[in-house]
Amino acid sequence: AVSDYYAIELMRFFQRQGLVIPDDISIVGFDGCRETSEITPKLTTIAQNNLLRAQAAISLLLKMIDHSETTENLSIPVKLTIGQSVRRLN
Repeated sequence: AVSDYYAIELMRFFQRQGLVIPDDISIVGFDGCRETSEITPKLTTIAQNNLLRAQAAISLLLKMIDHSETTENLSIPVKLTIGQSVRRLN
């Protein structure tokens, strides 16, 4: 899912439909929000460093305000946090 919040809502929807996560469907989120460990099963997510992302965004905005042309490509590291929402494939 594009975010953990969407992934959590998707999990709840599928559970209401009677599906078992991860037996019937695997779900992965993106963000690394704290709610991922508070649901059952715990959501597998790709966690990002929000502080680093915010700092990079502010830096680029300041350059834009100064009318500086920027063609920077940013790469912010992420980390896979394994929960129980993904079934292992053999």
